[in-house]
Amino acid sequence: MLNVLYFIASFFIATAYAVAAPNIVLIIADDLGYADVSYNGGDIQTPNIDFLAQNGIELENFYVEPVCTQTRAALLSGRYPFRYDLDFRVIKPDTDAALPVDELIFPEALKAIGYYTALIGKWHLGSYRESYLPTSRGFDYHYGNYCGWVDYYSHVRKRHFKQSKNSKTEWFRNNQMVRECGYTTELLTSEAIETISSHNSKTPLFLQVAYTAPHAPLKAPPSYLKRVSYIENNTRRELAAVVTALDDGVGEIIRALEENKMLQDTLLIFISDNGGKIEHGSNNGPYRGEKKDFYEGGVKVPAVIYWQNKFDHRNITENLHVVDLYPTILKLASAPNINQKMLDGIDFSEILLNPSATLGREYLFYGNTQKSAAIRTKKFKLVHDYNTDQVTLYNLETDPTESIDLSEQYPDFTDKLFEKLTEYIPTLPESAEVRADK
Repeated sequence: MLNVLYFIASFFIATAYAVAAPNIVLIIADDLGYADVSYNGGDIQTPNIDFLAQNGIELENFYVEPVCTQTRAALLSGRYPFRYDLDFRVIKPDTDAALPVDELIFPEALKAIGYYTALIGKWHLGSYRESYLPTSRGFDYHYGNYCGWVDYYSHVRKRHFKQSKNSKTEWFRNNQMVRECGYTTELLTSEAIETISSHNSKTPLFLQVAYTAPHAPLKAPPSYLKRVSYIENNTRRELAAVVTALDDGVGEIIRALEENKMLQDTLLIFISDNGGKIEHGSNNGPYRGEKKDFYEGGVKVPAVIYWQNKFDHRNITENLHVVDLYPTILKLASAPNINQKMLDGIDFSEILLNPSATLGREYLFYGNTQKSAAIRTKKFKLVHDYNTDQVTLYNLETDPTESIDLSEQYPDFTDKLFEKLTEYIPTLPESAEVRADK
């Protein structure tokens, strides 16, 4: 729901900001592990993602939530999902659940100052009501799927959704179901290129390309499988083929921006929504855990920011969270924050622009799930396991694989962090069902 402030912002400042604001292209991979890209030492060759890392800013300690709905909610709202009861599980189709409509998301703020906003790909923040859909939440245009587990060729929902009709096509263009032939990754790339090519250069563009790759159910065209034939493990090879198609898509988007003379005026961001799933062939590098975990393997992901001739190549080691993209994007776009609620995200544009700047963050939260919750400082992470009520403490500077529990060695510090965690997340609610603002 757009409030009065939104309309005031739209009316008074759209023209003033439209000329100077950069284009913004945000590319999101789905279940891409930390070492599923070659710039992080993986065996899958990803030259286009590597190009962004090698010529842009690598965010070495970029954190997300452990599953996709939570990360996407945190990204767009700038607020931890536990703020609005959306921190326990993914939103399933035909379920009256959503990112609450009174959470004003940053595409709405960009739209208010004259941006054309498009979402190509996965939404996963509610589709039961029209008011939950992307085109009701600040996006001028949407093409792709609302939920996850979509077949790469038939675009039909798969697995986990027994309460819905499994045969239902999960592919839409501006709220209308469409039946299209083609490989999902290639379809999304083509649509992104068309959006770029047909865009009116007098209007700034916000384009969010939310790929479904390399989320299961894994499928890849034979041509991509042939390119990764050097990988012996069958599951890893299938995932590598899917990631190769994703990387090709990133390269085509970069070329489309360059061919349309938009690249030098475009802020380009690449992230994964959570860690990879090991049983599906992902590699989370040296880190413990995987998707759904609060260990590093579940929440530490590849992340790069590229802006030609604006940002020099370097690595940033500050602890950053996906909630930080909301205020940072708005600052770089010179857009006002129209959300009247308190943001958890911290604007880190200064450390992008100034290598000597620091963020000064004291605590970073990973929210909570039905299994656990976590909090970290610059060096330490505390994890609270709900099932066992066990609290563990790790020094991530000296023990990045989280193999040595220090809670007994530092009991006072452990108690302090646990108190801070429970201050934010006091108890696990009796019902872990996600709730929507109706």
